[in-house]
Amino acid sequence: MDLASLVKDFSTTPFLFVGSGFSRRYYGLPDWTGLLQVFVHRMSQDEFAFSKYLSLADETINSGTAGIRLAVAAELIKQDFDKRWFEDPDFRKASDPYKEFVKKGQSPFKVELAEYIDQHSVPVEAMRDELAKLKKLSCRSLAGIITTNYDRLLESEMEDYKTFVGQEELVFSALQGWAEIYKIHGSVTNPDSIIITSKDYNEFKEYSPYLAAKLMTIFMEYPIIFIGYSINDPNIRIILEELGKCLSKENLQKLQRRFIYVEHKAGQQHIEFFEHSVVIQDDYIHMTGIRTDNFMAIYDALSEKRASLPAKFIRMFKQEFYNFALTNEPNARIRVANIDDDRIKDEDLMIAIGKPSEFGVRGLSGMETKEWYQHVILHDLEFSADDILTYAFPALQRTNIVLPLNMLLNEANKPYPDCEAKRCASFDSMLNSNYRKGRNRVIAARSINGIIHNHNNNTHNILYEIPYLQEQEIDINELEAYLRELYSQNDLYDRLDSHEKSNLHRVVRIFDYLKYGRP
Repeated sequence: MDLASLVKDFSTTPFLFVGSGFSRRYYGLPDWTGLLQVFVHRMSQDEFAFSKYLSLADETINSGTAGIRLAVAAELIKQDFDKRWFEDPDFRKASDPYKEFVKKGQSPFKVELAEYIDQHSVPVEAMRDELAKLKKLSCRSLAGIITTNYDRLLESEMEDYKTFVGQEELVFSALQGWAEIYKIHGSVTNPDSIIITSKDYNEFKEYSPYLAAKLMTIFMEYPIIFIGYSINDPNIRIILEELGKCLSKENLQKLQRRFIYVEHKAGQQHIEFFEHSVVIQDDYIHMTGIRTDNFMAIYDALSEKRASLPAKFIRMFKQEFYNFALTNEPNARIRVANIDDDRIKDEDLMIAIGKPSEFGVRGLSGMETKEWYQHVILHDLEFSADDILTYAFPALQRTNIVLPLNMLLNEANKPYPDCEAKRCASFDSMLNSNYRKGRNRVIAARSINGIIHNHNNNTHNILYEIPYLQEQEIDINELEAYLRELYSQNDLYDRLDSHEKSNLHRVVRIFDYLKYGRP
């Protein structure tokens, strides 16, 4: 057996199941034992302090409390650390941003542990070439990643992958199985999500059947490469045990043909194959073992297996189709023509990837008002002005929506009489009677930047006051800069109430007229 033939037999690009050895290799972070020792050392300089906690953990386990030895020790350390942290201000090392987590009720131990990991997450210089190769793999040669690590190495190195943190987010999210990172033991971005103590593990095991069910499709459809784990790591066992409960022996045998276990052996550059087995209840899961220190050779072999499209695009398309199936509402990335016509056979339906065809632009009839207004500011729709005026305008106009039309009419190659009749042709035509009568309203600074500064970036007040300016008082460059900054905020429309949206649209129409519509 060799790596090339092993990867060639994969039915699709694989998932990586990544453990703490990965973070030690590329960031030099400590293992579980080392991490706990750091925080015990913070509390005591006694060289036997950590041994004391291990001994107490053993007593706890022997007294009938089940648990992983280090997790039980972590629970004991957390109790002492949190008590000391609250009682002794000089003991605290957390920065102000991390102290905010404690103010929200999170454990100081987990908060400081998260900050420690984040502060020490620096790439090992000798491993930069491997990291670069891994990043390149993530584009087309990996489907996704499952990890028990807390650090942000994978988010930093993967090519536009979406991250899900913790069991709850995983269980209640619509996973697409491409270009996604599943951080099943939490993340430094949310210290409370970190699984490290016996209490955490007990809660994790309680809900692990739901997680296993959620990940079942991943395990059944993709090759899984376990990397960064020791041969008997309890983190793997918990997940595999739950999978074993859900599967027949026949399906367990199918899994073993997809499972690869990478065992790190320091200094060994050649690839050694062996059979690895994990005991699951009264059965075994067998998998192919690879023993080496030459991860670059593994990455080179994986690079030969490539998806036809970048993984991030596959995830995006699956997510868009999923959203459309739930809501029946097209959006900026998906335009749907009439597919309910009985005269169209199923085999004649077409999905197009790339620039929309003439057939595809007909789906512009599903454009929303907010997309039209945003396009006037950001020019972010990949359709021509003629396409938008031909297909989107009639549908929006039927709802009596007032639209900014000057920019699009200027860009169009054909005449559009209906649109010309609706364009804003004067400054006052965009203002209601209250604005026209209040033209002499006292404004502290009669300019766009003056209003922004005076209201300290309060969107509600700024949008309300701009239309009170005289036409000659509006600097079009200042107005455009403000609107571009506003529309660059992803949650803009979610934050605005209906009155604020109305004011925003009025200001955009003013901009559209001043920049594109004045004689």
